[in-house]
This record gives sequence, structure tokens and C-alpha cells, in this order.
Amino acid sequence: MKKLIILLATVLFAACDSDSKCDPGPGNEVSFDGNVSWTDEKEQGDGGDVLFRIFSPDEVSVAVCGEGRVVKENQNWVLRGGNEIEVCVTCPVDKNFIGMEVGGVYEFLGEWNYESNLAKGRFRLRGDVTLTPEYAEIEAPQPGDYYYADGTWSSELNSSKVCIGIVFAAGRSEHDTQEYAELAGEVRGYVVAVRNADPAKQRYSFGRYGVVDISGFDDDIETFCGYTRTRAMERQPGFSEADYWACWSAVHHIQAAPGTSSGWYVPAFGEMNVLCGVYHETVRERITRIEYGEDMADDGKGLEQYWAMGKLADSNSFVHVDFRDSQPFETFADRLKTSPMFAYCRPILTF
Repeated sequence: MKKLIILLATVLFAACDSDSKCDPGPGNEVSFDGNVSWTDEKEQGDGGDVLFRIFSPDEVSVAVCGEGRVVKENQNWVLRGGNEIEVCVTCPVDKNFIGMEVGGVYEFLGEWNYESNLAKGRFRLRGDVTLTPEYAEIEAPQPGDYYYADGTWSSELNSSKVCIGIVFAAGRSEHDTQEYAELAGEVRGYVVAVRNADPAKQRYSFGRYGVVDISGFDDDIETFCGYTRTRAMERQPGFSEADYWACWSAVHHIQAAPGTSSGWYVPAFGEMNVLCGVYHETVRERITRIEYGEDMADDGKGLEQYWAMGKLADSNSFVHVDFRDSQPFETFADRLKTSPMFAYCRPILTF
């Protein structure tokens, strides 16, 4: 049996057999009864030539904060001349990072920060440490789940993360045959942003394209093609904020999309069709829970009309839709507007 006894700045490791007792007394006194052996180890201080060893798996990297230097020796990290480090965990694609089990003497400085599939935290070391990341299995996304800036999602709002969207459809749609260059695996679902592409700028037209005749869009009512058409628009000569505002502002959304997603794009009629069908029942209430969330159907703010990407006569043209009722397109087609006035852009992404 081992007992750890701390006396002032000295750490005593006392090894006692099953017939021994270790009884702390007043002040610095400790009485031992039985066969006992121990060694004294001073707690390591700050700076100087202090050396710390950090034991961790491959998905954990270590960088020095402030003074000192850190190098990797064999499978472990060694910190010299300082005692503060930043730990970065690269999360597996099929798991959520939920915390770090740390063995050793240390201080955790602040909170974990999340960026794409990375989790970062700072530590002040007082001795060698062993870092073991803790993960939870990722549950399949469901419509209404909160989607975060680090590419994770949850059914309940996690206030420690930045929510950038709401899942409005799970799994790959049967009407989606697009090839997403950014996605390495299966399509898990589709997310609508909780904010407009640029709330401060209300533009009167999409760009150099004007009013279009919607009669030729019937075949596009179900097709998911917003990603492909947005990427094609990005390749247009002169693609810029001034000439292609809705598409440009979607791609450069004020809340960046995680690297594990397709990136933001302008939805086409197929995506809008599904989003309209679940907005009031599933999505709207979640968006309004977010402090900075913007209700797409809020008449008081005039956020009812949004750009959707459609294709006419073998060229990219655009119309926008009215979200005040958020009807599915089967009963909503007559609400498509051909006027380019007062249209906002609400991007979506695939993950």
C-alpha cells in the first residue's frame, strides 16, 4: 500500500506493507508503525533549468508558452527552462473530445478552446505529467441539433462552444449527387447558419444578374445543387463582394465553417425545400435560443426574403424566397419572388 504525504514543500512517497500504519501528527511529524521506506522529492519550481516530461498519445502535441523550449524525444515531450505549455488535441473524426485526464502535479489555466477538430488548453506544470484525452462516441445527427464551430453537434445547447448552425436534415438526401471536395467520408447532414451572411449589409441584388423568369425552375424543386453552383460561381471572372454579393458573403460568412465541413454555400431550391418544411417545427425555436441567432421568419426585422440559387437556360441565375410562412415548396412555389429587392443570404453547409 502506498500513501502520499505532503509536508511543507516536500513530497514524501511512503511505501508501507500491509502490516504498517502511517499516522500524520501535529506540525511536520509523521509516525510510522511497521516496515516502511520512503524517498523525498522536491516539487519542481518555475524557470531555470527545470525539466518536465510530458507523456501523451500521438494525437496530442505540445507547444511552449513564454520562456523555455519543448522538444519531442522518442514518444514523449520534454520541456526545459519553463513550465507553461499549450496542449493541442487532434480529435478523431468519429469522436467528441470531452476532457483530459492528467496524471501529475499541474494547474489548468482557463478553459478548452475549440477550432475545427482541434481542442487546445494551457497548463502550468509542477512535475512530470501524463496526458490522456477522453472522448465520447459521436451520435448520429438529428434535425434540430446544434452545430458548433469545431464541427461537432449536440441535441442540447453546449454554452461552452460557439454554435454556428442548426441541423435541418440528417444523412445524404436522395436528391443529392454532389461531390463535396472537402468531405473525406459519408455525408452526415445539412446545417443552416444561425446568422445571415452579413446582417449589416442589406443588398438590392445578387450581383450582375437581374430578374429571372421562374417558370423554368420546376425541375429544380427537389435537386440539391447549391454547393456545386456556389463553387461554380466562385470561379466566375471578377468574383467579388461588389459584383456577387450573396454568393461572396455566403462563402465568407461572418462565422467561419469548420474544416471538417463543405464550407458555407448558397442553398438551391432542393435544400430550401427541405429547410422550409422543418423551419417552424424544428429549426426556428433552436435559432431563437442562440443569443446572436437571427430568426429567418421574424417580420419585425424584415428577415423574410432569402436568396436561393437556381439555374436557367444553362447559366447561373438567382431568385429568392419568402420565409414568413416557411411552407414546403409543394405549396410554396407561388411564393417565389422574381424581384431582386430586399433579399438577404442565409448560407448552409454539408458535413
